[in-house]
Amino acid sequence: MKDEQNNSGLPDFIKEMNDRNRELKSYALKINDVMRSLSHTINSIFTEERLKTFQLASKSAEQHVANAYKILNTIDWKKISENLSELSSDVIAFSKEMAEENIYLHIDYLDEFSINDYHPYLKREVLLEWMDRNLEKNVEALKEKEFLKRHHRILEQTLVAYRNHNYELAIIGLYPVIEFFVANWILSQDNQGVFNYEEPTKEAFSKKNIKEIANKQLSSMKDDEFVKTFFEMKALEGMHRIYQFTSVDPLSRNSVLHGSHDYSELSEEDYLKLFYLLYALIPLHGVVFNNDLD
Repeated sequence: MKDEQNNSGLPDFIKEMNDRNRELKSYALKINDVMRSLSHTINSIFTEERLKTFQLASKSAEQHVANAYKILNTIDWKKISENLSELSSDVIAFSKEMAEENIYLHIDYLDEFSINDYHPYLKREVLLEWMDRNLEKNVEALKEKEFLKRHHRILEQTLVAYRNHNYELAIIGLYPVIEFFVANWILSQDNQGVFNYEEPTKEAFSKKNIKEIANKQLSSMKDDEFVKTFFEMKALEGMHRIYQFTSVDPLSRNSVLHGSHDYSELSEEDYLKLFYLLYALIPLHGVVFNNDLD
């Protein structure tokens, strides 16, 4: 009432200024109350005893960091880098050597060894033993892939045939899965990597495209460093070889499926080779390369 009397007779803009001043005073009082409450809360939390404990913990943490820093300073990072370079170069050389026999490495195999103890694993017989030992687990891994769902049963049947020493049937069952995957992966290159497994293509893939993709990617890779798709590109390269119409490769797709193959020559090892060709290709799902292909 008093404020209204004081404002009577004053110009409107003066009245408005007085109103704004009263609002500011009200806000200031509220802020002051909040700050006083916050100060009380902080004081109740950080008692003298708690502050001492906090300081001791901070000093302990600082000491741990200092100790860790000293340890890190003792590590020969240059030597580790050299070892990694040597490891990658040796693994890639081994992969190339194995690819000549249609044996394809998968990134999983690298989990078997360490940077300081890998030479014993870069041997043909050790790799094939690992492939056989992990076969059932890796078949199950492929059966979990949604984009291979129409082939889950076939994969299981090829494994059963393999365990029953029916290697011819086991091998014949793998070619359609490989062909399905690669044909639809090629199409996904023009579709942001989307793999249309619900309505897959019925068209045969271009062997020329496969060779061009593999050659282009491999030519840009360096032997002295690990590259994400090296194993997959070697598998694509090998697939081009066994899928050529005139191929004389022991795993030639055309002679096996068209009936002209000497099936008595097919063995347990051939099944492992063909399955791990497929297994090495699978990580390409979702990968898109920038290739200008006809």
